[in-house]
Amino acid sequence: MNERIASLRTLASVAGLSAPLLAVAPAGAESIIKRPGEHPHYLVEAEPHLLFGWAEPPGVDTPGDEAYGIGARLSIPVADGLVHSINDSAAIGFGGDFLHYYSGRHFAGRCTRSVPGPAGTSVCVETTADGGYANMLVFPVVFQWNFWLTDVISVFGEPGLALTWDKNQGLDFSPLVLWGGARFKLADSVAITLRLGIPTISAGVSFLL
Repeated sequence: MNERIASLRTLASVAGLSAPLLAVAPAGAESIIKRPGEHPHYLVEAEPHLLFGWAEPPGVDTPGDEAYGIGARLSIPVADGLVHSINDSAAIGFGGDFLHYYSGRHFAGRCTRSVPGPAGTSVCVETTADGGYANMLVFPVVFQWNFWLTDVISVFGEPGLALTWDKNQGLDFSPLVLWGGARFKLADSVAITLRLGIPTISAGVSFLL
């Protein structure tokens, strides 16, 4: 319970840090949401980012409760204007994230040998790991739907799926990962990107190439 409270506090902190950006950026920004097609046009969005892992993706047993790490996302535009009356676009995103878990279930791993216990129970006496830290790789594939609100701010939603790997559980699959995020443009082709979802939150820099 304490770990979950700490995770929620971290999420609240990230939201608090992003609030000034939302408040300040519109001061010199012009609304373009009702102007279809009036947004940056690029071949690929490259985004390195820092990560905080706080939730398990459905179908995957992560090796701990909380993690930090680094990763990257490449998003390739596939459509310009899914809704013809607003300024939107779509992309397919491919990612690779490295997460280092530092709290949780002590990374006991899988049971490799059990002995009979009382009342017909089974007691595990050997596991694939004996405690310590653990790492996980996450490879998401997402559909990114962008909404270009102003000439400075855009927001997006990213449903998708992911492959995961760690040395104890091996290769695993999650049928659902989900993020929502926002970009805050710093220059014509550079933006700060914040992302909140399951299983991670992230902060990075997007390069629209």
